[in-house]
Amino acid sequence: MRETVIEAVAALSVPEIARLLGASAPLVERAATAVQQLAAGTAMGLPAWRRYTGVVWTHLDPSGLSAAKRRCVVIPSGLLGIVTGEDPVPDYRLGMSVTVGSVGRLDRWWRGAVTDALAGWGRGPIIDLLPAEHARAIDWELLGTQRPVIRVTFIKAGQAGQAGDAARDAGAARRAAGHDAKAAKGVFARTLLEHGLAAAADFEWAGWRAHQPSRRSIVVVAPG
Repeated sequence: MRETVIEAVAALSVPEIARLLGASAPLVERAATAVQQLAAGTAMGLPAWRRYTGVVWTHLDPSGLSAAKRRCVVIPSGLLGIVTGEDPVPDYRLGMSVTVGSVGRLDRWWRGAVTDALAGWGRGPIIDLLPAEHARAIDWELLGTQRPVIRVTFIKAGQAGQAGDAARDAGAARRAAGHDAKAAKGVFARTLLEHGLAAAADFEWAGWRAHQPSRRSIVVVAPG
């Protein structure tokens, strides 16, 4: 399946890559070079924890975690389907919501394989911290019949009374994202990796506080 996606992307022209990414010239040039390297089999891989960047990753601070802990972080990928924090990942620019040639929308292309992989990966509950774009690459209803799934939502102060509704409504919950919410997400994820699920109930950081309205949901509320 990965080879099929790479072949579909490699068949695109530079203008098509630009439209796919909606990006400016420098980024398109980098993406086109990355595609050429993927197609040629010469792309250099970095461990996912070093390849991926952003607010969540900065506050997760994976460099300070053990390799075993980093393998507990599982990331849906438009190019690769799903990887752990330790898996090698090449340079690429490909979101889950884009449509690529005969492959179609990548979230739909990967959904079955990603869901199956998660169902068989590791033991214990799966903690869902995904943004909406990546979450659509998983059949949550099916996965929930095979593994316990706990959804974590980040909501603004004043919405705490709606926590139960937010936990059931993934779309509404995920809209609460922003720089501060992403930072809190990274710190929260690290807390779970270091101290286990039991630490969720006592989580507090920079005014963000967590509580668990049900066995299958955790709500983290922004400072008032």
